[in-house]
Amino acid sequence: VIFTQVRDKIKALVKIDDADLKKAQALAMVKRIFIPKSDTAKAELEKAAAEIKSGRTFESVMSKYTKDAPNPGKPVTEREEPFTLSQAFFDPKLAAMKNAKVGFISPVLEVPGGFAIYKVIKLTPPPADFDKNKDNLKTQYQDMASGTQLQNELLALKDTTLPKWSNTGYQAL
Repeated sequence: VIFTQVRDKIKALVKIDDADLKKAQALAMVKRIFIPKSDTAKAELEKAAAEIKSGRTFESVMSKYTKDAPNPGKPVTEREEPFTLSQAFFDPKLAAMKNAKVGFISPVLEVPGGFAIYKVIKLTPPPADFDKNKDNLKTQYQDMASGTQLQNELLALKDTTLPKWSNTGYQAL
């Protein structure tokens, strides 16, 4: 009950204008360089990003660094996956992808399970019936954005110092 009340309060604060909501409905096909979370993962991907900036192709850097498994019978450089741009609008960690165009290469981003650099291969425009479904899409966006924000806040809270109980009976709480 408390979770729902907190989420509803956060949801009331989530705002998005129609232009951004429409952009958020686009689907990108991406390639990614992914490294699972570890003490060195982000630094390793920063090296990969530097190699791309120095002129190496994304795919050559991808084959060197990514820990993603290749699709059966294909090299890892041919692995593509969908990326819904709405993620970039409700998860601040992915905000760099908001205005992605074909060919865009992201900076190092924190993603579930690790860190990644994305390259946009293809963009599918928002559905033609966007205007007809705009209100429903806005509600869905607010649900996703508030849930993500609450989850991020709870994870941050978990990482803070826990209280020290003087009576061990309270530790069960």
